[in-house]
Amino acid sequence: MAVRRAGTAWSVGARSIGVVELAAPSAGDEIEVVWDESGRRVEVDGEPTLVSFPELERLAAGFDAWVVWARRLRGTAWEVEVRPL
Repeated sequence: MAVRRAGTAWSVGARSIGVVELAAPSAGDEIEVVWDESGRRVEVDGEPTLVSFPELERLAAGFDAWVVWARRLRGTAWEVEVRPL
């Protein structure tokens, strides 16, 4: 993000993101995988699916309950975020 301060002066900020290569079997652009006491639930572009994404599930190893969000950046590159529940 960039913000003009005055005249030609700008402030720029950035944050790091997690990126993985994921040969997703779907044409979707957003994936959500949730694991909790109800079991595993997966959505691609907001629609439930039976497709599994073991690469994403491995990112959450060590948590009892978690959610992984993935958003396609380009091709097989995906931005990912893992959160414990």
